[in-house]
Amino acid sequence: MIKYLKKIREKKGKRWFALALIFALLPLLHLYYPHISFRLFDDRIDFHLGVYSLALLYVALAMGLNLSIGFIGMLDLGFAAFVGIGAYTLAILTNHSTLPFWIFIPVAALTAGFVRMVLGATCLHLRGDYLAIVTLGFGEIFVTLLKNNPGGLTGGPDGIPLSLLRLSLSDLTRFWLAYFFAMLAVWTVYRIKFSRIGRALESIREDEIAAEAMGIPVYRLKLLAYSLGGVIAGGIGALLAVEVGSAHPSNYDFFESARIVAMVVVGGTGSIFGSALGAIGFVFLLEIFRPLAEYRMLIFGAVMVLLMIYRPKGLLETERKRSKKKLSKLDCQK
Repeated sequence: MIKYLKKIREKKGKRWFALALIFALLPLLHLYYPHISFRLFDDRIDFHLGVYSLALLYVALAMGLNLSIGFIGMLDLGFAAFVGIGAYTLAILTNHSTLPFWIFIPVAALTAGFVRMVLGATCLHLRGDYLAIVTLGFGEIFVTLLKNNPGGLTGGPDGIPLSLLRLSLSDLTRFWLAYFFAMLAVWTVYRIKFSRIGRALESIREDEIAAEAMGIPVYRLKLLAYSLGGVIAGGIGALLAVEVGSAHPSNYDFFESARIVAMVVVGGTGSIFGSALGAIGFVFLLEIFRPLAEYRMLIFGAVMVLLMIYRPKGLLETERKRSKKKLSKLDCQK
């Protein structure tokens, strides 16, 4: 264990070690200061463990979507639908069983992963805007099916409440659940990126035809990355339903998918640390501007526009992109 921590503290992983340590120490801060607050325009902003749990869950969702957008360059506009599949799977199984809810988290993850694998098997031959339209259509179909089932299995437009389950778990317990699964998602994506599969996925993203000519199984690797993103989305979607206290159709519409896409793009596609930073920043900024309910999305949109103007590659670029910039500068100097 000590040797593993030393490896994490090396140059490549020191930022991750610092970020993980900060979030791990938040429960200690919660023991002395249950609510960290400040004032903005005469309104008090409270930061408690629920906000940090939400940030961690979105970090994991950004990792799952980064497998599609950042690793193989596939624009997915229906990612929230797989989050909803995981949430509704947990809600339905919990309400019809007396078993502990945590047993159904792997079931929710595998269900979402299976559905995403089936979708990917039929549409991964598409590229660019065509694939984006297919995923967008799937997301809209999923939300419509949830809403047009009044009184049925999904609860219709009212959704399925999980308030009693949420109340049975303390803020500290929900935080540690979010922390564990977020770190698990980060570790999984990190191990994939710096492996032979990760290098193969990167070659597919750069030039799919050249990668296939070199003998890389393009279709199988794309399907693997796409399905693994669904597994992460389903598992985190189950935890997200517990965190917010319900599985509701409006939580998994196009705007939720666009929000997760923006987290990855603003943080830096292909960058693990950048995607995590983008997710944390999104959650914290939305919480900070909550008193400005009528204008916070306007302010938030303006911030995103400025970021895309001055940082078009995201807050943190991948090592490959930085090395390309250095080589281009050297060529210009010559």
